[in-house]
Amino acid sequence: ISNPDVYPANQEPDNSVAINFGAGADWASATPSYIVGLFTTNPGSSTDGGQTWTPFPTIPTGAAGNGGTIAASTTTNSIWIPAISTGKLSYTTNGGTTWSLATVTGVPTSGDIGWMGSFVLDRQIVCADRVTANTFYAYNNGILGDTSFAGVYKSTDSGANWSRVKVGTFTDQSVDGFHATLKSVPGNAGHLFYTGGDVGGSVAGTFWRSTDSGSNWSAVANVLEVKSFGFGKQAAGQSYPAIYIAAWVNGTADSDYGIWRSIDNAVSWTKIGDFPLGIFDFVKTVEGDANLFGTVYIGYRGVGFVYGSEAP
Repeated sequence: ISNPDVYPANQEPDNSVAINFGAGADWASATPSYIVGLFTTNPGSSTDGGQTWTPFPTIPTGAAGNGGTIAASTTTNSIWIPAISTGKLSYTTNGGTTWSLATVTGVPTSGDIGWMGSFVLDRQIVCADRVTANTFYAYNNGILGDTSFAGVYKSTDSGANWSRVKVGTFTDQSVDGFHATLKSVPGNAGHLFYTGGDVGGSVAGTFWRSTDSGSNWSAVANVLEVKSFGFGKQAAGQSYPAIYIAAWVNGTADSDYGIWRSIDNAVSWTKIGDFPLGIFDFVKTVEGDANLFGTVYIGYRGVGFVYGSEAP
């Protein structure tokens, strides 16, 4: 979308790849015009910022029609886990011409192996380091009754081999086993954030962060049940990207929920909206503008997206 104020003429940019059931997408840090996307049919990549798309020549085993989660490190190196309980980590180093199964030390190789689960869940649990090429992170929450292999895993060889850097779940499977999201921070090698996402019922779940490639994690103070989060251009005088969240901050009252922004590396938060444009739909994704400070985009479950700007 080149102009967010104008409704696109076509549902799909070039009418060649139908963007149906978009399950996941990512962009290559050094080449942000390169995007990978998972759709019900014709998952593929774009080299022009999403204007035109080319289906991957092949897909990983078990990936047909199942969506999943995907991360891109470079224009040739991506990771894909299909959205099925038996879904395995696959990687490509040639832009999807071929995919290979990764070797993940300690994780079972058959049956329910703890990465994804059903396609109805929104699990975005793989990400590429935004500074160090060919480096990836992934979160496994184990399976019901067995969290012995749960934890954060890391690969430094394009996704071929993985080792566990954090042992165990973040909270427990009742929180981590549903709509979890793991993201890396632009411009900061080894910086990661994690949320269990929308867990339903009472406000639960902690916002976690790591600054050492996932080995150690700490809870972000006063933030609960982050539905989604993203990063944008840093504020004037600041060196860390702005962080945007849809979450509860400082409590669990209705007034504590909203769209919040931090410009000081998650130390303090400013509410920039409650329910933008009066929309009460579930927030599914939040992302800041990388080039324009103060602009944030919010995607909803069923009614499209909105965007807004607010000065510090």
